[in-house]
Amino acid sequence: MLGFMTLSVQSVPIPEPSREASPETSLPAQEQAAAVVLAYLANTQLAARSKAFEVLSELATQTLARVREGKPTEIATVSLKAGVAPNVAKDPSAWMSPHWARLLKEEQRWGEGMAAAAHREGLAFVPRLDKVQGNPTYYRILAEHVPAKGGEDQVAQVPAGGIFYTPESVAAPGAFLSKALKAGSVPWTAPARWSLLALVMSSLIVILFSAWLLIYFGIRVNRPVSPADITLVAVFLVLVGSLVSIFRFLNELFDLRLVMAPSMLAPLSKDNVTLELRPSSAEAEGQLVFARYTSTCPICSGSIELFSGRREFPGRIVGRCRRSAREHVFSFDVAGKVGRPLRPT
Repeated sequence: MLGFMTLSVQSVPIPEPSREASPETSLPAQEQAAAVVLAYLANTQLAARSKAFEVLSELATQTLARVREGKPTEIATVSLKAGVAPNVAKDPSAWMSPHWARLLKEEQRWGEGMAAAAHREGLAFVPRLDKVQGNPTYYRILAEHVPAKGGEDQVAQVPAGGIFYTPESVAAPGAFLSKALKAGSVPWTAPARWSLLALVMSSLIVILFSAWLLIYFGIRVNRPVSPADITLVAVFLVLVGSLVSIFRFLNELFDLRLVMAPSMLAPLSKDNVTLELRPSSAEAEGQLVFARYTSTCPICSGSIELFSGRREFPGRIVGRCRRSAREHVFSFDVAGKVGRPLRPT
């Protein structure tokens, strides 16, 4: 994941942009980072749905132009506002403040998606946002090396008509408790595994005890069945059904390592969230990761999001276009983050 945004207070002339080049290309580092931003936004269409991401797109666009012209890459608030909302009468600083705050929150979640975009484009740097305090205030995109990839995450070649998926981390339940949860990651440690097992087994014991009570007292009732009896049995059956659903969900998660997250585990502001179990390795401990995968439909340019395959595609998670969900359907390969058309075109 990318680090959190750091503030730098400037009292000396603004430095010239770094001209460090990557081993893969001859492009300067900042130019590569800005190009990664634009590739990420193009595949997710976030700039079309959020003013904050439109600001990010403008920041990346102006950064690219300044690097290529050999100019400093610090962008003033006035310049960003002129490129995004020239007709808004609001003061530039007041206009920019909520959008920048939103971008800082999103920066904690887009690390994997930016890295995936960099790998696809053959670039070696990803962006980090920076704000230079002063009068006026300047904003810039700094460059950081792309995190190393494990061998199991090699990107598969996309077939003709196929798509790339871009991941976005989603805050896990209880995100207010730790930074890791805010970034959508739950450490899958031994205490976490034992806690989940204890919770499930406790629920099972409660259900079995309730069943015993129903049977024990039910066979001793000599009066006619009342509405209260029917309600009690209905509540018990609902609890049994819920427990069975939980067992099925956990079994699928542990066997397949990727499932659609239940609505109760996803933030209200996010939908179509996946829950992925990533086993521990020599480099990192195991994790439960909450993420959204999106792409752009190659047929109609609509936004593609993940859904359960249900009866039509049993046992699969598929990408459906929001504009034509029945016809524009794609497979989902989490290892390569690619998809192939599932409908003949």
